[in-house]
Amino acid sequence: MSVILLKEEVKTTFGIVVSMSLCRRANKYALSLVEGTVAENYARIWSYGEDIKRSNPGSTVKIFVDTVPDGKNYFSKIYICFDAVKEGDAINGIFPIAWAVVCVENKENWKWFIENLAEDLQCWNDGSGLVLISDQHKGLVEAVKEVFPAAEHRQCARHIYANFRKRFSGAKDPKTWSLAFFRVHHLSCEAVENGFSASFNSVILDARKKPIISMLEDIRIYVMQRMNEQRHWQVVSCGIMEFKTRKIDESYIVDVIKKECSCRLWQLNGYVCVHSVATLAFLDVTPDGPYVDPLYLAAFFHNTYKILLVA
Repeated sequence: MSVILLKEEVKTTFGIVVSMSLCRRANKYALSLVEGTVAENYARIWSYGEDIKRSNPGSTVKIFVDTVPDGKNYFSKIYICFDAVKEGDAINGIFPIAWAVVCVENKENWKWFIENLAEDLQCWNDGSGLVLISDQHKGLVEAVKEVFPAAEHRQCARHIYANFRKRFSGAKDPKTWSLAFFRVHHLSCEAVENGFSASFNSVILDARKKPIISMLEDIRIYVMQRMNEQRHWQVVSCGIMEFKTRKIDESYIVDVIKKECSCRLWQLNGYVCVHSVATLAFLDVTPDGPYVDPLYLAAFFHNTYKILLVA
């Protein structure tokens, strides 16, 4: 409940007009009763990390502290990567892999995060074949140069556009836009913006206002729900390799042999939708290989651009 809403609630319920500062203190006190104080949360952060590793074997949790001259330790940063997402293949193949909490967004912390990510994904090379898309943060740009010097690091088209509009209102410059797209000799990825990251950040805005453990738990639950969306669908057989998937008032027909779903996303996209993922999970079948259009195969992609590569 916001402070303004709390003030109105007290006025309506009790007929008392209280100050904003009093409502703010009351709100803070109520949250501390439910979620614990900030100090209590940080004191439990190590127990939280150990519980993650105990309940999710193979997961990575790294916690760092700063030691001040008086000998006291203060929380500095935490990195979390669940084992399931290291090996996972979420819906559409797009999902959060790891997340961290740091005291400041700078080159040192970005490098620390990327190095941990590289270790978890076992990609300890110069970054060849990798594509990273970021928001032009200078610390991140420099960190990528050091950890993955051969990776293709392009800038998000949305951020380029927004920054360009701020500096040159009404102007258009194709050369600036080209920074977000392919270099002719390096065809690693077709994505030109990191909208998924922006969406993820907008989803966790409320969580970021909470004490650290409550915040991390909100993020964990959101990631689990996103990666396991198909678990909400009930699958019922209604023919030879034909199934009905239901969720509350929604219902779709999935034909595994024809590789079709009545939502039409499987046919349009060339890869499985959430309803077909739920159906294939019901059959204990992995939603890849023959269930994905050949045009998404690396061989098909390279064949498409082989003339351009030769040129």
